[in-house]
Amino acid sequence: MGVIAKNMNVLVSNIQRYSTHDGPGIRTIVFFKGCPLRCPWCSNPETQAAARIVMQTKTNCLGCGKCMAACPQDALYERDGVILVDRDRCDLCGTCVSICPTSNIQIDGEYYTAEELLKHLLKDRVFYDRTGGGVTYSGGEPTLYTDFLVDLSKTVKQHGINIAIETCGYFSYESFENLLPYLDTVLYDLKIIDDVKHTDAVGRSNSRILDNLEKLSGERKNVVIRFPVIPGFTDGRENVEAVAVIMNKLGLERIDVLPYHRFSEGKYKRLGIDYVLSGIMPSETRERTKEIKEYFVNSGFSVKIGG
Repeated sequence: MGVIAKNMNVLVSNIQRYSTHDGPGIRTIVFFKGCPLRCPWCSNPETQAAARIVMQTKTNCLGCGKCMAACPQDALYERDGVILVDRDRCDLCGTCVSICPTSNIQIDGEYYTAEELLKHLLKDRVFYDRTGGGVTYSGGEPTLYTDFLVDLSKTVKQHGINIAIETCGYFSYESFENLLPYLDTVLYDLKIIDDVKHTDAVGRSNSRILDNLEKLSGERKNVVIRFPVIPGFTDGRENVEAVAVIMNKLGLERIDVLPYHRFSEGKYKRLGIDYVLSGIMPSETRERTKEIKEYFVNSGFSVKIGG
């Protein structure tokens, strides 16, 4: 077996086991922290920052004050019976987390070496083998850690484990090429094709994303386009048709249509971030999601609802 470098480490938000999404079979998904985009509908807003951050439930707070008494930075204060965190003063020492009886305050983000992460990934190897599952690198944007993933993937592959990656496509292709030999599936996000609208919505041009997809389509890899149905952002007719045009041009055959949901809205509240789609109900978008699926099916693509 290969030797994993012990001096490399990355910041991980969560390791989700027994997942049946984001690739075939039963999978373990690693959510890496850090992303170059700022999608206002992001399902994992806690992974956008490439840093450890404070999340706060607030409704669970008993107002007992134990955390305030223990905080060495005096970074906690009371308002309306709830203990809140002054994020500017907090140094993420975790004292409040360890003493809080209700987990009102949490810190998101833990550092892993490749060797430590490998131990987690191998725990469910029996399920991978029985279901054709494996490991999925997600985030955030996992390609921020390409060198680390190359190092890790060499050993994961030596154990015969399937590897998928979920990416927004905004990466250095030269660096990504080093990881490609170890990937079985690439789940590639396409959100908004018009460059101006894309930049306005997520803060970056999509030119690199489209260029990388064109290069990737020339590789003999299982590439699955992922298209989120986001009302007012991605669900317009021109945008949907533009996605189909690009897929036809590049010879791509598979697309996952991801329905709009509000599962992550509570995360925004815990992070103290406004959720701009608040008030839009998923039921309002179901018919449009069906129409988009039918359009892609009629255009000759293999289509799946959900990931």
